[in-house]
Amino acid sequence: MKSDKSSSYTELSEKVESHVAKVIKNEAIEKELPWVDIAISNAKRWMLNTFHFVSQKHLQSYLDEFCYNFNRRYMRGELYDRLLVVCLSEE
Repeated sequence: MKSDKSSSYTELSEKVESHVAKVIKNEAIEKELPWVDIAISNAKRWMLNTFHFVSQKHLQSYLDEFCYNFNRRYMRGELYDRLLVVCLSEE
């Protein structure tokens, strides 16, 4: 995992297998960390539009839901089929 060298990532190395942190100059941000600004902006806008207020207590759940939706953004056409399979499968 790559990130900037922000002091806010205090426990990140405990949660991921590999973490490379380095100071990135403004000119190289798009090359080193593509989609970061877009993903953060989309997450903030989605949370404020959906929940209107985000409490610290539930922040991780909100972020988990955003990541789930973001990672599945190109699978919308398969949603009905996947739901049907889950409903019909036996445990």
